[in-house]
Amino acid sequence: MNKTYIYLFFAGIAGASLLAFNSCSKMQEEDPYDESIVATTQDGMDGEEVTVILSVPDYAESVSDGTKTFLGTKNGSSYPVKWSEGDQARISLNGSAPTASNRDSDTQITASFKPAVGLSVYNYLYRGDDGKDNQVTIPASQTYYANDFDDASMPMYAALATRSNTVTFNSLCSLLKFSITGNKKIDSVTLTAADESKSLSGTFTIGKTSAGLLNGTLTPATGGGSINFNFGSHIQLSSTPFVFYVAIPAGTYEGGIAIHIVDNNQGHMDLKVLKDNSTITAGKVRELGTFAYEQIKDPTLHQIYNDDTFRSFVSAVKEGQTTLNARLTQNAATLSLNQSTLDSFESIDDYQGIFDGNGKTISGLKVPMFNNLKGVVKNLTLNSTISLTDASDYNLGIFARQVIPSSEIDDIAGLQNCTAQGSITYTPSSALGAHPSIGGLVGNNRGGAFINCINEASVTLADNVGVT
Repeated sequence: MNKTYIYLFFAGIAGASLLAFNSCSKMQEEDPYDESIVATTQDGMDGEEVTVILSVPDYAESVSDGTKTFLGTKNGSSYPVKWSEGDQARISLNGSAPTASNRDSDTQITASFKPAVGLSVYNYLYRGDDGKDNQVTIPASQTYYANDFDDASMPMYAALATRSNTVTFNSLCSLLKFSITGNKKIDSVTLTAADESKSLSGTFTIGKTSAGLLNGTLTPATGGGSINFNFGSHIQLSSTPFVFYVAIPAGTYEGGIAIHIVDNNQGHMDLKVLKDNSTITAGKVRELGTFAYEQIKDPTLHQIYNDDTFRSFVSAVKEGQTTLNARLTQNAATLSLNQSTLDSFESIDDYQGIFDGNGKTISGLKVPMFNNLKGVVKNLTLNSTISLTDASDYNLGIFARQVIPSSEIDDIAGLQNCTAQGSITYTPSSALGAHPSIGGLVGNNRGGAFINCINEASVTLADNVGVT
């Protein structure tokens, strides 16, 4: 059995290193753009089993089970990449999951597929969307791992016209390597294409040739999706550069990418990267150099990190500060609210500010968070259980009853990178004839914008005898 070595190779040019997966018997640089796996197949007609073997190099640094696929410590010009438990189920053939798969070690995965009779193309995906042979999702929220990237954000593809003993994967994304110094504690980083029609996250379709083979061209379902990069806790900066990697789709970014860094003390910093070289190639690691975090204070920002600060935000808006900006900054993924706060919470009315969830979750609300949302809510997951019987309540959604654009904010009113979870149950049969507006995210959208948002909440319309 041949082995496949997977490396990240640096080019000899500052700021542009390459992702390369090479098939070889020892560490050596070959074609820096290829990502290769060795596959063995049974001879015969279509419909027989195809077994694909994916391997990564043995390396001195140990990796415990359960560790995600990661970048090992730089060794000369390469970063070794190792598989983790779970990767064996993340490969598909023409949209079909493996019939059997096994993570043999942190350097090898074996996966078997049963293709349909008459198969004319072999389109492989790593991290493809379920049941799709040409669709991937680049998450709007990426998580920090030390010396690593979030593997959920790095899908790959391979396309063969015939069955072959060798399958070569190709990257769809690139990595941006950040190095930051300073003396503050930072919470998160948001990346947005300067050309806001360019998507950094969301659902993408991979183009196909006339023969049905994937060609690596990404087309977003919607434009403008940004990325919120979370550190999981406050990161204390120092004179030693703090390094992290963010994955973005390969392509051309006219005007570069806008970076918004926030800290835990009402401060932020804005900068732009890729200004002079806006085209990045799939499989490359772009080193952005080291920069110092210089805090800009924002006294209008209300930081929410516990029950008291949540209640004070709600009270401030209720008392007339409708343009007050807010951000969730607690260390935990979910904001901890007291049961009394959840029981007494009333939907926030006429909010015209920017509420940044910072990639975190608020759970347990029993009514929509907002009545008439005239501002922007972004990077937030709401997990609510709403059950109403008021026949006069015609508009209903997890985030808001209505979205109504306001001229008070720079961004158009609506939701960005938000997810609705939980359930809505609407009972009064007398209201159904009045054409209520009920949805997972919001009830009635009167001109707002929804960018890269997902509804995972169930919506049930029930009459008084329980018919849904």
